[in-house]
Amino acid sequence: MGGVTLTTVGRVVLALVFGAAAAGKLVDRRGATAAAQALGVPQAIARPVARLLPVSELAVATAMLWGPTVVVGAAVGLFLLALFTFLVVLSLRRGRRPSCHCFGRVTDAPIGPGTVVRNLVLMAVAVAVVLGA
Repeated sequence: MGGVTLTTVGRVVLALVFGAAAAGKLVDRRGATAAAQALGVPQAIARPVARLLPVSELAVATAMLWGPTVVVGAAVGLFLLALFTFLVVLSLRRGRRPSCHCFGRVTDAPIGPGTVVRNLVLMAVAVAVVLGA
């Protein structure tokens, strides 16, 4: 596969993952708010964060579909993944394993090392898209 093909595959992967994550959170806003709090987001801002996050995820998914916005979308996706990964690692270091809720009710399993690995892989995909676009 050439660089363009790998970039295209990465764009599709990011669009699907971020689109699914946004849809899951939009369907279960209450759960998204609870998950944000469980990951350490202060209660005072957990609700706005839970509302803004799926909008941001939809923006990333949409940006992957249109050439001129791919780099910015992948960069924003990389930032969101890095932030979430930081919160997951922090929670794990504190001995907490709240529900991931990454895709709404679909993934109610607790966070763990697999969550970190999945995010690192997605971060690598985002970097590849930025570099290949």
